[in-house]
Amino acid sequence: MRVIGSAFRAYWTAVLLGLAAVVLLVLGAPAKAALAGAGFAFIGAAITRGIDLAKERRAAAAQADADRRRDLHETRRLAYMALVARDSGGRAELIATLVNALAHHGLAVDPSVAVMHIQNLALGGEHERWLQGQIDRITAELGSLGDSLPSDTASGAAPKHAA
Repeated sequence: MRVIGSAFRAYWTAVLLGLAAVVLLVLGAPAKAALAGAGFAFIGAAITRGIDLAKERRAAAAQADADRRRDLHETRRLAYMALVARDSGGRAELIATLVNALAHHGLAVDPSVAVMHIQNLALGGEHERWLQGQIDRITAELGSLGDSLPSDTASGAAPKHAA
């Protein structure tokens, strides 16, 4: 019963137009062509309104889902930040943001491995090579998707900044 009440609340304008159409069709059939014509016009309006309302509801649901996903991504990033804050030397936000992106935005990198390498980037060596490997993976994937990159970043090298 709740479903019917909820559907009626959502589509009350379409239902009202439909009822008006039925009344006009009953009163206008068969002798009064003007009333029957108005009834058919109301049927068209009711159907159109119902379709519009359904589209609006689907769009609102999709937007709510996108908002929820964005909020969950941000909450996870902040949780990573809290986990690495004490050992990050003041770089918790950078580390957490990069770990979140590497682990959850298509690359599926193990978060604990990403934290270890990113926190130790200053040591160079394997940690720097690991991150460069991730950059190369991203660049290759973007290339396969048809994205064009500026020539100074196509090799994965850091972009040059004007002084």
